[in-house]
Amino acid sequence: MSQDLFSYPFEKKAQLILEKALGPDAKFKENQLEAILSVVKDRRKLLLVERTGWGKSMVYFIASKIMRDPDYYDQHLNQPDFIPGPALLISPLLALMRNQILSSNEIIRMDTINSAQTQKENEEAQTRFLSNELDMLIISPERLSNRDFTEQCLAPMANKIPLMIVDEAHCISDWGHDFRPDYKRIKNIISNLPNETPLLATTATANERVVMDLHKELDANIKVQRGQLTRSTINLRVKKALSVEERLCILETDIRRMKAEGMKYAGIIYTLTVRDSIKVASWLRENGILAHPYYGSLHPKEEKIKLENQLINNEIDVLVATNALSMGFDKSDLGFVYHYQTPRSVIHYYQQVGRAGRAIDEAFGTCLLGEEDKDINNFFIDDAFPKIKDLNEIINFLDNHGESSFEEMTDFLNINKSRLEKCLKFLATLENPPILETKKPSKKNGNRPIRHWIRTPNPLQIDEEKISTITRLRKKEWEEMNLYLEEEECLTKFLSRSLGDAEVEECGNCSFCLDDDLKPSFAISDESRKRAKAFLKSLEIPITPRKRWEKPPFKYWPQFHGSIKPHHIAEEGKALCQYTDSMYGPKIKEGKDNGFDEILLEESLKLIRGWSEVFQSKNLVIVPVPSRNSQSLSLFCKNLSVSLGYPFEECLEKIRENKQQKLMENTQYQKRNIDGVFSVKNSTNLNDTVVLLIDDIVKSKWTFTVCSALLREHGIKKVYPFALANIDSGAFRD
Repeated sequence: MSQDLFSYPFEKKAQLILEKALGPDAKFKENQLEAILSVVKDRRKLLLVERTGWGKSMVYFIASKIMRDPDYYDQHLNQPDFIPGPALLISPLLALMRNQILSSNEIIRMDTINSAQTQKENEEAQTRFLSNELDMLIISPERLSNRDFTEQCLAPMANKIPLMIVDEAHCISDWGHDFRPDYKRIKNIISNLPNETPLLATTATANERVVMDLHKELDANIKVQRGQLTRSTINLRVKKALSVEERLCILETDIRRMKAEGMKYAGIIYTLTVRDSIKVASWLRENGILAHPYYGSLHPKEEKIKLENQLINNEIDVLVATNALSMGFDKSDLGFVYHYQTPRSVIHYYQQVGRAGRAIDEAFGTCLLGEEDKDINNFFIDDAFPKIKDLNEIINFLDNHGESSFEEMTDFLNINKSRLEKCLKFLATLENPPILETKKPSKKNGNRPIRHWIRTPNPLQIDEEKISTITRLRKKEWEEMNLYLEEEECLTKFLSRSLGDAEVEECGNCSFCLDDDLKPSFAISDESRKRAKAFLKSLEIPITPRKRWEKPPFKYWPQFHGSIKPHHIAEEGKALCQYTDSMYGPKIKEGKDNGFDEILLEESLKLIRGWSEVFQSKNLVIVPVPSRNSQSLSLFCKNLSVSLGYPFEECLEKIRENKQQKLMENTQYQKRNIDGVFSVKNSTNLNDTVVLLIDDIVKSKWTFTVCSALLREHGIKKVYPFALANIDSGAFRD
């Protein structure tokens, strides 16, 4: 149909939908209408790079609504008989999905299929999609790995999908800061849609390298619309508060002062780890600030929704969140964003600090520098891609064992479960995948299908040079983030230049421009420092007892199987600190070889004396976990015994050599490695006593579990595990 015959009233329709969503006085932001017309009128493939809060979702809401209008096909495309289906939106986070549904303002009918919903809810959403009862269906990229979904849901509707939307499109890029392997599957989905199907990809954080990658993955001719990314309403600040104590004091002082001065709006504090989100929230609550932790694995799922709503409605002062509350979360009047630790990159920082100041005149974004930041960020960088060694082990296993389930692989491979899952995802999403995921009914699972993996004829081909290049790039991005903290120029200008903004200007309201980093921070009082020190020392780390022996069974202890019996189980124990703790961690590392110093002894004594179930027990005996390599723990336990006034007994012994437990990656290997290693000796005087079982480090808890059961078999009444340090294998994961 020629250009002069177009009769569909695009601008009028778009304005009416906007007014329905935002009210009769609503106006488009700069370039919003241009983006909509590029998709619906010109039917282009468009990459939209606009700042957080600009309104990218409104663009695809309106575009989808127009493309669901039968008149659009009659008047614009001369297809009067065409019946369009729902638009398809691929979105990376559950919080983002919920926000998109809330922000649709009832202008379009939306539903979602995701892992947080019940099977019934997902089936109902799929039925509405196939019945054309929706304007838009939202799915996660991981849903594209589900063959049943792609074959039974997407394939029948492929010719009817009027618009494909990829939100947070930087996740497609290997170079992107939030690379998700399943985003690679989008290319296959696009190839199965009609060539003329418009595509809208959106992001706030695509520099030129990422844009080039998206041209390759989405469409070589994709049009790029880029706006200015920085926002003038956020006053940026940096504070080099290295110690945990000082950072806690800054957060408390700042927020208490803002509340005292009539702070109207709630805010977010970002942490790099789940553990720190819990710790910081606890500290703030102790100081009269309504704070709650928020992270991806928070249960039940309703709790996250509840917390998001409380933050949106200013019913709490602050959420202390991991990056689970980042992309797409929209609270227009968020008053402040703090970073308890330095983010991985300028792009990460921009994505998160951009939650603030969207519809208020002034908001604050403050980045703190922590002494542990380098170690945490190096972990994320090194963990970004699977290890070649792990990938080869998986391929060799499938070559030798054939089709296998996840459980079968964990029995044979010394790879922890999260790393194994990541490796399988990586292998299955390679361009020529050497493995494929399938499903097979399992009698153990009530005949419900469980995931299996099969070997394909494709060889394992890994571009190691590309992985090395990306790793070097991410280290460079981390260095760039550190330059931001050290920068002696306008902070907004630094961000603008890093993000690729065409216009780079000084903002006049950051801590550098104002030569003032004290608003709203004020001097930290001695009293606040004292309370922070006491808080950190008072933190207790529980060692929850294992409840099951797990399969396969022990070779040397056949009596230990199934659920752990009441007469074998340990009590809940405690650890003095996390192994990564900056206060005690280095002392424990050094003490394993050279003896544990007086400070560790003093702090352990304080913890045990305050542990009423143990300290007030009659017939308490102190027992070390035996070691053939060092006498440090035995000497430490003897000193505890003298100070506490309770007897010391070396009633456990090692009767078989094994490897270090820290080298065992998954629970099956950890369990096998300890099988038959320990035995109880000289137990005649221990009948009906209570044992404080002490080890230097706890990780898998298998050593404590087995030693406790062996002691209980010899008449010990109760066993309380105590470790100097806990290695939290999931500390850096959300």
